[in-house]
Amino acid sequence: VNSNGMITASYISNEDLDQLDFENIKIIRLVNCPDLTIDRVGAALQRCRITLEECNLMKCGRSASFAESLVKLLSSEQVFPQLRKLYLPDPGGLYNEMADQLLQLFDRGLEILHIDADWAPSPVDRAYCQEASNV
Repeated sequence: VNSNGMITASYISNEDLDQLDFENIKIIRLVNCPDLTIDRVGAALQRCRITLEECNLMKCGRSASFAESLVKLLSSEQVFPQLRKLYLPDPGGLYNEMADQLLQLFDRGLEILHIDADWAPSPVDRAYCQEASNV
């Protein structure tokens, strides 16, 4: 699971997540893990906060609040200074609630992707976030 600073897994539980060593991890790819909760994911991310460069949690968690909490957690540059690429957990278009935080991530130079209608990674539209932020 952990090789060359990368953790890749699918269909893992919170208990499985707790067993993984996140120390010095640069890339996290946890895909199709609907049972993960943000408190456990947040704790795991804190263990690699200095080194994390890419965070892919596509199709993880079960609610919009999971995505909102993830974005809020990652939007602090002081906590995640190396982060450059973020895959949001669920299909795009529902990001009005977190538009401000997404804009902060864009301002830091992050590449932000979400799942499109075909369940493929697709870039989040910065202009859409800007418009949603101004509402």
